[in-house]
Amino acid sequence: MIKIGAMYKVFFDDRSISLSMEPDRRQKYCLFHRFDNVRELYDTLILFENDNSIPTLNVYCTDIKHLWKSFRGFFKQVDAAGGLVRHSSGNYLIITRRGMADLPKGHTQKGEHYPDCAIREVTEECGIKGMKINSKLETTYHSYRSKGERILKSTHWYLMDYDGKMEGTPQTDEGISALNWMKPDELRSIRHKIWPSLAKLVDFAVKTG
Repeated sequence: MIKIGAMYKVFFDDRSISLSMEPDRRQKYCLFHRFDNVRELYDTLILFENDNSIPTLNVYCTDIKHLWKSFRGFFKQVDAAGGLVRHSSGNYLIITRRGMADLPKGHTQKGEHYPDCAIREVTEECGIKGMKINSKLETTYHSYRSKGERILKSTHWYLMDYDGKMEGTPQTDEGISALNWMKPDELRSIRHKIWPSLAKLVDFAVKTG
């Protein structure tokens, strides 16, 4: 999920559901659903879940807070944090995980604060130390199945500054096969290779340099 004003966007791999206060006519959706009650909402979510021919769904309701709370009730909630690491040279750290361009991230531990989790996960997944939090970025959400449960994962992202060696060791037991330090202009070439939920973070890096 990326929260955009009064809208939430939730990713299901390469598909998405947008939650908004009114029908979102700015984009082309394959299915619209006006939220009136939880049972009908969940029936629509099950339809979307089971029919891969529906790439996009827009659920709308004037009470966006109630809609978001009801939507979240369909899933088990998990928290994670990660980092967009910017080297002092201007390069950004991109990992390759299971054949996809990705950013380092992972689940929070009990009682762990999001910034601490983000630093720890970058250290563990990339084998580098000395990152410093620069600022909080967007929070993204995506959904997946785990042991039969529907999971809604929130990932809290941080821009990190780093001035060490542009090296590192990929954490292979987490499916990471490579680390790449890329210039902002080079990031454009991987936008189609990265998960859609992370595309706006890549756009941020390209824009800010």
